[in-house]
Amino acid sequence: PAAISSAIPWGLHRPQGRRGAECCAGAMATKGVHGKSASAVGMMEGAFFVSRTELLSWVNSLLQVSLTKVEQCASGAIYCQILEACHPGFVAMRKVNWMARADHEFIPNYKGLQAA
Repeated sequence: PAAISSAIPWGLHRPQGRRGAECCAGAMATKGVHGKSASAVGMMEGAFFVSRTELLSWVNSLLQVSLTKVEQCASGAIYCQILEACHPGFVAMRKVNWMARADHEFIPNYKGLQAA
């Protein structure tokens, strides 16, 4: 397995090298932020106060992309790619519309996420 380092503030870990299930270790775990169960994490938890810059930095390093604004994730394609990095084969990536620009074009991407 790839070496895991650089803990992301909300408990996710970033791999050094390859992507895979270990890249999102903790993302789907029942115990995540500071060892608390998912039901014990409240709205004032530090995980809810992550800056846009930190989020973009994590996404850019995970997916080797160069997003400059969170709004560039609106089409849902990046979310599909994140889920695919965590759970390979769960998202039908061939159906993702990477050129979606209008709201009605985003819907199939989100439906694909929902199906995964």
